[in-house]
Amino acid sequence: MLADFGLQVALDTICQQLASPALRWHCHVELAEGPAVPAVLQQAVYRLVQGLAHNVALHAQATEATVEVDALPEGLVVRIEDNGCGFDPATVRQGLGLMTLHRYAAVLRGVVRMESAPGLGTQILVRWPWP
Repeated sequence: MLADFGLQVALDTICQQLASPALRWHCHVELAEGPAVPAVLQQAVYRLVQGLAHNVALHAQATEATVEVDALPEGLVVRIEDNGCGFDPATVRQGLGLMTLHRYAAVLRGVVRMESAPGLGTQILVRWPWP
C-alpha cells in the first residue's frame, strides 16, 4: 500500500480499516510544507501508526481517535490521540508495544512524548528531524 499509493493513502486506509460504529477515526496528513519524506521515514511512520492505531482499537475503549502527520520545516511530526480509558504511564509495564514505539522512533533519531491518565485518553507525539 505504502509503495503503491504513498503515505497519505496508506494512513487513510489504516484509519478506514479500523473505523467502526463504536470508534470514529480522523486522519489528517499534511506533507506539503516540508521536504519530500524519505522512504525509510515513510516506512517508520507507517509501521508506527499501524501499531498504535491497532492498540487504540483493541485497548483504549475510545469512541474518537485522531492520526495527524505534519511535515514541518524542522522535521516530521506524528500525533495519535484518543478519548479512551487512558492509563498511568508511571505504572504501566513497558511491554512489546511501547518498546516497539520507542525503537521505531529512535532508529531515525525520533523523540517520543506520551501523555495519558486514567479516564482521560492518550496522546502520543513522535518528532523526527529531517535526515
